[in-house]
Amino acid sequence: MNVVRLHAFRTETRLKQPLLETVRCTVRPAVPSDLDALVAAVRSPVFPQRLPLAQMQTADEFRRWLELMCSRSADGLAFIWSIDLRGGPCCIGQVSLSPRTDSTAWSIAFWLDPTHWGNGLAVEAVSRVIKFTFESLAIQELWAGVALWNHRSIATLERLGFRYLGKNADGYTVSGVAEPVQEFHLTLEQWQSRQCNA
Repeated sequence: MNVVRLHAFRTETRLKQPLLETVRCTVRPAVPSDLDALVAAVRSPVFPQRLPLAQMQTADEFRRWLELMCSRSADGLAFIWSIDLRGGPCCIGQVSLSPRTDSTAWSIAFWLDPTHWGNGLAVEAVSRVIKFTFESLAIQELWAGVALWNHRSIATLERLGFRYLGKNADGYTVSGVAEPVQEFHLTLEQWQSRQCNA
């Protein structure tokens, strides 16, 4: 139902996935040519290996996943942005939005090349996507699930104002084993309240 609503919203306003700007980044629609940067980041020895992206074994698997996400973005069924540094490297990370099948909330997910960790770039880029989501799309709530061990991403969500919902023992599966997650959400009302108090 929320997919249909978003389609209607986009058709009515002729909205396309936009290029978003931050102080240090350009957050632009992902393209298939981002493949090399994606593979290099995920294959870094310090990239968390128990994340779903890291389970892809071949360049062809990465290519199919990226092409599928780009296609879904073009159709308005989801969105995926790549993060470029202004005057620097392209596709140092990505931010995606996709509808949840069991609610009207949309899931938000992100990754960043380990060489750029610790500089606040994830907060900066994801914050800009959140602003677009709540100001320009008919979406009232965002949801995120993060593995219990992923303290860096948990801290990022908390800095962005996400509120803890609880633990889900069946968060996602890696090599046939369930990876528990902490679940968070951010509503339009909560986000607006933060903007007023900023």
